[in-house]
Amino acid sequence: MNEIDTTDPRADYPPDRMFVNQGTDRRIPGALGTQLALIQRLQSFKSAEPPQIRVEQWAGGALFETQTWPNGRQHVAIAIPYSGRWATIRFGWRWDRFWGDENVRGYNPHPQIVGGAILDCVVKLRAREPFISTE
Repeated sequence: MNEIDTTDPRADYPPDRMFVNQGTDRRIPGALGTQLALIQRLQSFKSAEPPQIRVEQWAGGALFETQTWPNGRQHVAIAIPYSGRWATIRFGWRWDRFWGDENVRGYNPHPQIVGGAILDCVVKLRAREPFISTE
């Protein structure tokens, strides 16, 4: 297999590296997944500086988090506890402090910068954790 130019969002990425800083959890496959991954690559941006993060705890233990970038882009996360699990929804440009480190695979537009904002939309209805830090 030829080496991919990982600075090019339009390169032909294999399925295990299509999405930005892709982990092992499931992604949408096929033609739809290919298009969504391209959109994610085109809209995500590198930044060594984190966004401003605000977390609120709501009644019943629910968590609400906003991440706001200097350019005005945001990420919103809501986590609602129930029966020992969490119902979560996360959308927008989420901070990933490890995007671009030595373990990165796939799209990495500015290799000298570690960290960035990854366009994301995730719904998990039976998550084991809230994905929101209260620290």
